[in-house]
Amino acid sequence: MDATKPQGLDARLWSRLLEDSKPANRLKRMSKLPNFRKKIVKAFGAYDRNNDGFLTRDEYIELCETELGLAKIHSLDLLRGADLPGTLRRMDLKTYVSVFIPTEEIEA
Repeated sequence: MDATKPQGLDARLWSRLLEDSKPANRLKRMSKLPNFRKKIVKAFGAYDRNNDGFLTRDEYIELCETELGLAKIHSLDLLRGADLPGTLRRMDLKTYVSVFIPTEEIEA
């Protein structure tokens, strides 16, 4: 979202819109949706093109772009936010889920 506030728009509202549009905040809201865990596991299966039990970096980026509306840079930011390198070549289901759901919530 362009950071230039449109004329006539309340500054506080514009600030909130900018904050809400950040990928991490959008993902946080999405993670509260019913069946979010099931949906991300299902997406893993759909994007694991060769059914080897791993997502390649390209498959992960495509999934994030298509299913979450995230740009490539934001997909890689999610990896780094989960303490994974942006250069990660492939990931198994457990690693993939940890990108979207904090580890303590996965184990709960």
